[in-house]
Amino acid sequence: MQHTEHNTERLEDVTERFPDSTQQTERVTEKTEHTSKFPASHPNTARIYLFKTAHILLSISLCIFLLTCGLFVCMNPHVTRACSRASIEKVAAKDAIQHNRMFTQYELVYMAGELRDYSFGAHNKKRLLYAQLKINAAQGRNVNAKVRSALADTYNTHKAIKSMIKHANASFRKHTIMQQAPATITKFDERFFITQAALTHLDDVYALGVIARNVSIASAVVSLALVALLFFMNQRVYLGRALKHAGIVTLVLLACGILASLCNFTDFFTQFHEVLFPQGNWSFSADSLLISALPEAFWQKLALIWGTTSALSAIVCFLLGFALTRRRKQL
Repeated sequence: MQHTEHNTERLEDVTERFPDSTQQTERVTEKTEHTSKFPASHPNTARIYLFKTAHILLSISLCIFLLTCGLFVCMNPHVTRACSRASIEKVAAKDAIQHNRMFTQYELVYMAGELRDYSFGAHNKKRLLYAQLKINAAQGRNVNAKVRSALADTYNTHKAIKSMIKHANASFRKHTIMQQAPATITKFDERFFITQAALTHLDDVYALGVIARNVSIASAVVSLALVALLFFMNQRVYLGRALKHAGIVTLVLLACGILASLCNFTDFFTQFHEVLFPQGNWSFSADSLLISALPEAFWQKLALIWGTTSALSAIVCFLLGFALTRRRKQL
């Protein structure tokens, strides 16, 4: 008993002499208790920031890809011809005055396919010119020297223009019975040809199409890389959230565009062109060859296909994200 009391007195004496040691012991004890609240596998701050950044970037890149993926469907030549055929029939049935009587429906649909190929495909001026010569030759139309010179200057085909005209006339007159006497086009008219202004607009469309295609491919590559990162790092919660957020944002943006187009598609279409083509070379007469092959109804159908494709992709993306986050919560 005396020995225990003696040890207690010695401990109190040491505490009085070294008060800092007691405070250090209390700090170490508090730090140990604080760190023991977290599991040993808790990621550090740098990893958390990495996963959050990947989540944000994945949401943005996926949203861009979902909005542009419908463009690839609209670029398909079969889709272009189908929409052109349906829209030309609609225009012919609705308003016979605005319908271009210079060409048949088959010729206008054929021309729509060639315009699509120039704007989003091979971008070959000679092929586009030859298509125009063919449909005019099918109607028994010749061109005089003035028009031939204007075509050569516009399409930069001075050496090949004569042979192209000769071949176009020969290819159709052998298999076509003319219902009217051959006529001669004496003016470089937009009713019969794609003029310089229309060609310049198609060049602008091609440039924007290349940019959109590159942006869509880049966003797809970035999205795949970030999905692989989050998946193999076992961060499926961040992956699921990114998928859900991208789907929701895409659907909201599409809903805004659909509402605007449903209110007045003509105004929406005009504002769309004013933003993308501020130079103002996108307006043409209703009876021009460009508008006859690609009327407003054609763009309405393409917009519907584009919006439907992107909306379905966004819904699939959201459902995948919902399934990942729900599975994680159950675990």
